[in-house]
Amino acid sequence: MSLNSMRRKMSNTKSLHVVVWVVIVVFVLGIIAMVLPNLGKSLGGSNTISSDMPSNKMGNIIATVNGDAITDAQLDWLFSELSKDASVTLSTAINYRQNAFEQIAQDVVFSQVKKDLGIKIFSWDKKKAIRSEAISVLSMIEQYSIQTLENETAAAGKQTDESEPASKPRTLDAIRKDYMNMYFGSNEFFANIDLTDREAVINAYIKATNAQIKENGSNQIDFMTGMMKVGHKIGDKFDVSPFTANFAKNFNTKEVKASWIFIAAQENTESSLAEAQKKAEEIRKAAIEDPKKFSELAKENSNDFMTTYGDTPGSLGWLNNSNENNVSPMAIYMAFAYGKGDITPSMLVASNSYFGPQTGYGFVYIEDIRDNANAPKNWDEVKADKEIETAFNFSTLIGSNYVAYKRNIAKIERLTPELQYYDVVYSDPTKASELLKTIAYDSALPGILGPAFKAILLKQLPEDEIDERINLLTSITSAATGAESANFYIELGQLFLIKYEDGKENGEREMVAMYLEDAKKQFGYALSTAVSVDSDQSIHKQLRTIFSELGDKERVAEIDEWLKQDTENKEASAAVESSQQGTVQLP
Repeated sequence: MSLNSMRRKMSNTKSLHVVVWVVIVVFVLGIIAMVLPNLGKSLGGSNTISSDMPSNKMGNIIATVNGDAITDAQLDWLFSELSKDASVTLSTAINYRQNAFEQIAQDVVFSQVKKDLGIKIFSWDKKKAIRSEAISVLSMIEQYSIQTLENETAAAGKQTDESEPASKPRTLDAIRKDYMNMYFGSNEFFANIDLTDREAVINAYIKATNAQIKENGSNQIDFMTGMMKVGHKIGDKFDVSPFTANFAKNFNTKEVKASWIFIAAQENTESSLAEAQKKAEEIRKAAIEDPKKFSELAKENSNDFMTTYGDTPGSLGWLNNSNENNVSPMAIYMAFAYGKGDITPSMLVASNSYFGPQTGYGFVYIEDIRDNANAPKNWDEVKADKEIETAFNFSTLIGSNYVAYKRNIAKIERLTPELQYYDVVYSDPTKASELLKTIAYDSALPGILGPAFKAILLKQLPEDEIDERINLLTSITSAATGAESANFYIELGQLFLIKYEDGKENGEREMVAMYLEDAKKQFGYALSTAVSVDSDQSIHKQLRTIFSELGDKERVAEIDEWLKQDTENKEASAAVESSQQGTVQLP
C-alpha cells in the first residue's frame, strides 16, 4: 500500500467516531477533494497538481488569475487526470471539470501568495514537515485507540443478553496495534519493523514519503511545506502565537465553552471585506459592553448558518482538540488563544462552503474553560510531540485560511463560454441558459463533457421540440452508463414513438415504419442495459408496459422471466441475511 493510500484510508475511516480535524487537512493532500474544495490539492500550490501538467505557455489562454494565465492545455490535462481516478459519468463530469479549473486557479493563487510573502522551500523545510506529519499520524492513531477503548468498554457494560457470548473490550495496547497494522502493515517500509517502536515508525514514514517523492515527485510535500510556511508567516503576526508551548498545552489539555459571531463580506472584494470588518468591530464593541447580549447579537447579525439558529444562537458548544462540533479552525484558534470571559479580536476567516466562497471577520466569546478529561495524563512526557503536532497543524490551517482568502478575492477573468457558465450557473440562470446553447455544441470539449452539457440542455428544451431532443439524446446515450443509460434509451424510444404517431396522422407512410423500428431498437437497448443495473426493477416494469402496448409478447415474456428470477434471488438473499441477524461480531 502506498503512503497516499494510507492517507486516503485514514481520512475515509468512517467507523471511528473521533475525527482529529487537525490532521485531516494533511491526510487529504494528494487526494481529489471533490466535496470540500478548500482542503487538499484543491488549495493548490507551486506545481502541487503535478509537474507533468503543461505550463501556461502551452495552448490557448482561457482565463487569467490576477493577470496570470491559465490555458486550455492545462485544463484538459487536469480534467483527464482527475477522470482517471474516478468513474466520471454524465451527471458528474461537469463537476469534475469545474473542480479541475478551480484547482488550477487556486494553484496559481498559492504560487502568488508564496511569492508575495517571499517564501522559498528548502530541503530542511521538507524534512521537518514530513517528520511533523508522521508525529501527527501517530497522535491520530492514539486518539482513535483511546476512543475505541471507551466505546468497547461502554458496549460491554450495556450487554444484557446472557445467551450471547460476552463482549470483552480489548486492551489499549491491542487496539493500538490493530490500528497500526491497519494503516501501516501492508506498506513495504513498515513490514519488518516493530510497530510499537515509535521512532521506528516515524523513520519508516519518512522513508515511505521519500520513496513517494522519488517515484512521483515532491509536489505534495512542496505543497504541505509551503502551506506550513505561509501559516507560520501569518500566524506569527497574531497577538497570541499558536506556535508556543503554552498554546499547545492549552489546546491539548483544556476544553473551552465558546460562542462566536461571523460577519461575511457581501462580495468577495477588498472593499466589501473592509465593510464586513467594520461591522464586526461595531458588533464586537456592543458585545464587550454587555456580554449577556452575545447570543442576541449573534442571532441578529451572524452569517454563520450553522450557529445562528437554535436555542442559543452563536454557540459553538464545548470545544476541544478533537473538534467534534466541526467548528471553523479559526474559531478554534481564537477560543484557545484567549482567557475565560474574553471576547477576542475580530479575525479574518475564509472558507469554501456549501454556500460558496465566504470571506469575512469573526470573533469569539470565551464563556468558560475546564480540564479536558481525555487529555494526556503524562504531559511532560508527550509535550515535545504535542508542541510539534499543534504547531504543524495550526500552521497548515492558518495557511489554508489565508490562501482561501486570497483565492476568494482573486480577480479571475474567464474568457470562454464554458468557464463563464461555471461562474453564473447559480447566480444568473438566464445567462447560464444562453451560454449552455453554445457550450453543448462545442466540438472542442473533451470526452464525456460534450454529452454532459447536452444532458443539461435537454432538461431545458420544451417537450415539443422533438427533433432537437432526438439529436441531443443520440449523442447523450453514447456516453451514458448504467441505469442512467437505460433511462435515456427509453426517453429516446418514446420520442421515436411520438414521431411514429405523428407520421401516421400526416400520412408519412415511408417514415412511419422506420420510426417504429427505431423506437423498438432503443427500448431493446434499454432492456439490455437494465439487466445489470435495475436494482429496484422499475426499469423492467416500465419496459414491460411499453412492450405490452406495442404487442411484443416475446419481450414481455422475457421481462416476466427476469422479474421472477430477480425476485427469487432477492428473497433468497434476504433469508440468508435474516438467519445471520443476532450474531455477535467481536472486535
